Amino acid sequence: MNIGIIFFTAIMNGLLQAMSKNIIYCYVFLIYTLGAMAIDLFDKKYGKIFMAAIFLAYAILLSVCIYNHIIYDVILLDYIFVSIETVIVATLTAVAILPIKEKSLPRKRETFST
Repeated sequence: MNIGIIFFTAIMNGLLQAMSKNIIYCYVFLIYTLGAMAIDLFDKKYGKIFMAAIFLAYAILLSVCIYNHIIYDVILLDYIFVSIETVIVATLTAVAILPIKEKSLPRKRETFST
């Protein structure tokens, strides 16, 4: 589910780049697409290194967006939008790679029958 959400967000950023001609959306499309691939490849041989590189790319993207928002202030709200989006996608990525322990059912189920 998280891979689909991240990939859908990447595609929407690609469409935003086509409409607004802001190059940051092209970078966001590339990083989010690689992030969706990293979630899928996390259990493979070099998946953890690839995931570390993606989190580094998320951090760089977040810092660049915040820096550009401070420079351009209220003129362009694209950068604050992308920074909020990056925080949400990084959180979804972290949740996707966390190990989840499944609850096991009790061995003997009690039934009430008359």
